[in-house]
Amino acid sequence: VTNQVRMNKLPINVIIDGAKKRNFYEEERISTDSTFFDFFPQIFIAGGRKGALKQLTDIIITEKTALRLFGTTSAIGKEVLTNDRYENKYHVTAVVKDPPPHSSIQFSCLVLMDESRNSIRYLTSTTSSTYIKTLPNEKAESVAETINKTIKPLVQGEKMKTTTFQLSSFQQAKYDRKVTDNVITATDKQMYIVFAIVAIFILALVMINYTNLSAARALQRGQEAGLRKIIGAGKQSFIYQFVVESLLFCSLALLLSLLIVAICLPYFEQTIGHQLIFNYWSDPRFWISIFSTTLLIAIVAGLYPAFLVSRFKFTEFIKGNIASSTKGSSLRKGLVVFQFVIAIAMIVCATVVRNQVDFMTNQKLSYQPDQILVIDRAFTSNFDLFKTELKTIPEVINTSITTSPPGGNNYRVSSSNFSLGEVIYQHNIDDDYAEMLGLEFLSGENFDLKKPSENDGQVIINETLAKLIETTNPLNLEEPLKGSYLLTLERVKIKGVVKNLHLQSLHESIKPMLFAYESFNGLNVGFALIKLKTDNVQQTIADIEKAWDMHIPDNPFGYQFLDTRFDNLYSSEIRLGKTFGIFTTIAILISCLGLYGLVTFMVQSKIKEVGVRKVLGASVLQIIHLFNKQIYRLIVLAGLVAVPLAYFVMNRWLNDFAYHVEVSFLATVLIVIGTFILASLTVFARSIKTATANPVDALRSE
Repeated sequence: VTNQVRMNKLPINVIIDGAKKRNFYEEERISTDSTFFDFFPQIFIAGGRKGALKQLTDIIITEKTALRLFGTTSAIGKEVLTNDRYENKYHVTAVVKDPPPHSSIQFSCLVLMDESRNSIRYLTSTTSSTYIKTLPNEKAESVAETINKTIKPLVQGEKMKTTTFQLSSFQQAKYDRKVTDNVITATDKQMYIVFAIVAIFILALVMINYTNLSAARALQRGQEAGLRKIIGAGKQSFIYQFVVESLLFCSLALLLSLLIVAICLPYFEQTIGHQLIFNYWSDPRFWISIFSTTLLIAIVAGLYPAFLVSRFKFTEFIKGNIASSTKGSSLRKGLVVFQFVIAIAMIVCATVVRNQVDFMTNQKLSYQPDQILVIDRAFTSNFDLFKTELKTIPEVINTSITTSPPGGNNYRVSSSNFSLGEVIYQHNIDDDYAEMLGLEFLSGENFDLKKPSENDGQVIINETLAKLIETTNPLNLEEPLKGSYLLTLERVKIKGVVKNLHLQSLHESIKPMLFAYESFNGLNVGFALIKLKTDNVQQTIADIEKAWDMHIPDNPFGYQFLDTRFDNLYSSEIRLGKTFGIFTTIAILISCLGLYGLVTFMVQSKIKEVGVRKVLGASVLQIIHLFNKQIYRLIVLAGLVAVPLAYFVMNRWLNDFAYHVEVSFLATVLIVIGTFILASLTVFARSIKTATANPVDALRSE
């Protein structure tokens, strides 16, 4: 290990006393060491790195924070009062540039970590993460083993001696949701991969369409090509002609697409929920890639019709046989099949994504999340007074204070218990929490205010932790759940076992959890859960805010309903569903255009045949079926390829969720049938004119 830095990210409320009222600003605070800048260098606007984080009262703020709080970036020496640090104000020692939007580490301010509260020798309640730099080619497993062997003899207390430390790479912290890090919020890497693959597929669809239409158009210009061959035009001449024409079309398309991108970019950013910081207008790599792609499409779309036309003899052009020629038809049909493979697969995938999002957002819970109000985290000693005041509001059914409201990764502390072999998540709750969330006790009972001594030495655990204790049985007891275990800082007994409940995303299986009693009648950090009657919600919230301002005036009143918190957990999937729907619509439209082009070519090559059939008594429906039956074969083949492909991809995606839907066979069948209907309508729209035309005109034109 060549260097280390510890970080702990928690929001704080900065208090600024104005002329008329007290203003609150929620800021993202990172408590860290002075070595932070060795890992993550910053651009200093005011002050400097040297001596910026020396004392516990030092604070470094970002440029945007300085402007918001003080109206200027010249903020060195200014005082910052927060609602969890009344005894000492912070003093600004430096101002740094705002972290870029794409940075994994976002913050408003940096403060020095309190050594006495975060020492590894005397572990209390902390969610700090330690980042280390190692020598090159070191493996995480061997380094972690060495760290655990080195630390255990140094630490004090039974809890620390049974705690194991694990290492994850920085890339895992960025993209793996299973890594417990409260500084970096893991992003869904799969979403970006899906976007890239879908974009490539849509580009492939466009290239196929353009190539097919270019070939059909080239064959329609048979007489021109025949005359050029007669006067000596060779293969190179045709290649030059078609590639240049293709390049002109693609260049015009490029100009239009850049205009569309400029118009649609804000809406796209809103859909994906991220600001795109890539300055493509001034980046040469962007223009090189765009021009290269445009040139590639132009060459591919131009070469195929050039080679196709150059294979015919000039006599075939003059006789008019080229229009009905079958040369290249297999390739054209193959490309249409490929188009519908992509379209059908994307429709299946979009349907599965939508079903999974519906499943997650409509999960059955033991409580009604749309009735429970969650008030933002506060640091106060007046929670008991606030709860008492709420009892006077008739619309308030129940109130609970906790460190861990559902719908997020909030927990008091997590530790890897050596004797049990898994990470245990601790949630501090009061005696009303169980009733609020409808906890179902499988054994034991809830915390009792009449027995305060028992509450401190006992915990409630969930089914998962109970099964883990019974399986491992570290004390070798006949009844493992009656033992005394080091699940918190001290050994505790199990007061009750509750049925598993979801507090987090369905991405993860339910973790081993324990619920420790907290009275919340002293100086504590917690969230208020309030169950309401839904008759007059706005007035009830206004009454709650008055009670909050009366007893907890030094903390801002911010709230969310519990169902909104759960929806926020799945914002990535919801955005993926919306974007997938847009892309799928585009893919279907392009595929239908390609089919329309193919049918156009087929119709024009069979004008004489259609005329003869009509003279012999064929009906309009029979003529339309003549074209439809050829398309049906292509759709069937596309479905046989697309469905297994979509099943494979979606099963891989669903495996990322601990709880998920299954790919519906019925929905897949309906999608294929729907594709048949859509293809039939496309063929009908193009062939109806030919089917109803006067056969005399068709025969005369031939």
